[in-house]
Amino acid sequence: MTKFEVIAYETEDGDNPVEKFLDKLNPKMRAKICQEDTKNTCSRNTISKSATRRLYGKDEEGMKTLNEMLEKQMNDENFRKEYEEMQPEFDVIRAIVGARTSQNLTQKELAERTGIDQADISKLENGTRNPSVNLLKRLAEGMGMVLKIEFVPKQKA
Repeated sequence: MTKFEVIAYETEDGDNPVEKFLDKLNPKMRAKICQEDTKNTCSRNTISKSATRRLYGKDEEGMKTLNEMLEKQMNDENFRKEYEEMQPEFDVIRAIVGARTSQNLTQKELAERTGIDQADISKLENGTRNPSVNLLKRLAEGMGMVLKIEFVPKQKA
């Protein structure tokens, strides 16, 4: 799986267009975007300072990673609530994608093994379709795995 890092740059006048865009969205949409992008984020060291200078005309200090912006967004109670409520859905998506890619399977290959349309697997992985337990069992079987669902106690704050 290819990992990438989203970096939000700051303009000469101190403006941060990505942060400004996120701030205009409702908390649920901001949470969805941050959930989606942070699952693919890798370490900050993936872009060298010289590459940063070439790409953005400045050093890294004028930029924020999505994780840094997420930390700021978590100060918004409405955002944090939406982000936490979406966590189980994204855990399922990560589990499906992780299991499939760990076996170097394409969506098409998994579709052939399970009899589930490739388009439906894509919808599951991009979060536009919620799977039933039976569908999850079929996916697990197609990957030679067993589906395990568990309830865990909430963390006390």
